[in-house]
Parts: sequence; C-alpha cells; structure tokens
Amino acid sequence: MRSLLQALKSIRRSPYQALAASLVLYLTFFIGYSLVLFIFGSNKVINFFETRPQVTGFFDQQTPQSLLEAHQQRLEQEPYVQAVELITQEEALEIYRAQTEQDPLLQELVTADILPSSLEVSTVTIDDLAKVAEIMQTLEGIDEVVYQQDVIDSLRQWTTNLRYVGLTVLAIFSITSLLVVVLITSMRIASKKYETKVMRLIGATKWYIMKPFLVESMLYGTVGAVLSWLTVYILMLYATPAIKSFFGEIELLPIEPSLMLLLLAGGWLAAIVLGLVAGLISTRRLFRV
Repeated sequence: MRSLLQALKSIRRSPYQALAASLVLYLTFFIGYSLVLFIFGSNKVINFFETRPQVTGFFDQQTPQSLLEAHQQRLEQEPYVQAVELITQEEALEIYRAQTEQDPLLQELVTADILPSSLEVSTVTIDDLAKVAEIMQTLEGIDEVVYQQDVIDSLRQWTTNLRYVGLTVLAIFSITSLLVVVLITSMRIASKKYETKVMRLIGATKWYIMKPFLVESMLYGTVGAVLSWLTVYILMLYATPAIKSFFGEIELLPIEPSLMLLLLAGGWLAAIVLGLVAGLISTRRLFRV
C-alpha cells in the first residue's frame, strides 16, 4: 500500500511524464490488441473459404445421373475429401432462377436441358485442391474443372504479410515503450537521489527503495493496457454493422466476451511484465544491485 501511494504521489507531481509513458504504452497495446483480433478474424475468413466447395466439376449434358453418382462415391472415398455435393440439372436450374429472380426474361430463356450437372467438392485442407482437380480431370463426361486455389493463396499471402508488418510495428513500439518507461523511471530516481541516500543510511533495503518505482512503472503499463482495450472494444462494437455487411456470410462478429476478457487479461499481464522489466532495468543500473 505504501508503494502504491508513493507511486501515485510521484505521478501527481510530474503528470506530463506519466502522460507520455501511458500514451506510448496505450499505442503499443492498441496495436497489439488490433493485431490479435486481425489474426483471429483472418483465420476465420480463410477457414470460411477452405470449408466451402472449392473444386467444381461441370459435366456434359448427356452424362447420366448414375455415372455422376458413381463419380461422387469415388471422390468421397478419398481421405483428403471432406464432402461432395451433386448438383443435377434441375437443381442447377433452381439455383439459376434464385439468382435471376429479379429478371423474368432471363428465366424464360433458360431450361434445365442446357445447364450442366456438377460435383462440388470440399477438401480437408487447401493444399488438397490440386489433387482433387487432377482426379476430376480424368472423370468420364467431365467438361470443365474450376477451383479457387489462386484466390485462397492470394488471401493467405496478404494476411501473412500483414501479420509480419503488424508484428514488426508492435516490436518497434514495445521497444520504444520499454525505453520511455526506463527513461522516466530513471528521471524519477535521479530526482530523489538525496532522499534515496538518506533512506540507505538509516537502514532501508534496496528492495524497499526500489518497490515504489517498480509499482509506478507497472501502473503506466496497466493504464495503457486497460484504456487501449476499452478503445478497441468500443470501436469494434461501433463497426460491427459495417463489418457484418461487408463480410456477409462470414461470421466474424460478435466476438465472444470470454475472448475479449482473455485478451484483456493477457494485455494486463504483458503490461505488468513490461513495467516490471523497465523498472528493474532503471533501478538496477542506478542502485547497482
């Protein structure tokens, strides 16, 4: 309690230094929280596309349904195939009508006879798409094979690059935050140099003297972590309608409250560790522990 009161008293005496440290830590944790949520969201987006029918094989109109069902059974036996859906000509017509319901003229021009039957295949992983495409190319009656590997590969490359950029920026801000807290804590200790010498002369231990400075540095981290978490949470709630509208079927939001609480707990723990490390660096150097 004594250490906390002394830390708060020191902050009140030099509010601008405390504001500078808290602001840098706020930005650092804001980037950290945003990066974690971005990684979480990008994984959901990639998983959404990976679990959708990725390989579609279109067959000639003359291909009998019995042959299509035989092809379906063969594909389902492959260990890397997750699901196979047979779309008949009649079902293809229903899908076409649903997509063109606002244009009756287009619906009148198309009948089931001119639409191809197809097989839509979902694989266990995206790396299995090429294997399924090769098999489907050899099937009797196949006319065309379409799969979205290029789209998924591009998406994964973009998200990977953005993660690396985010981690780099986070590392830079983390180092900057550490140095700022070390600098401010060192200034605090230097301003109390005479008081520290007196306390040492009357028998105060080094830990007793260091403790208020460590608590102060951890307070900076705690304030930055909590305020940035609140900012991210409020921004996310505010942007939820727009994000839902943009991503459509991909259920990115709402995020489970337990995940947000876990994110807060992780950020608070990281703030404590960062503040403690910064405090130890400055006090060990000045007190020569």
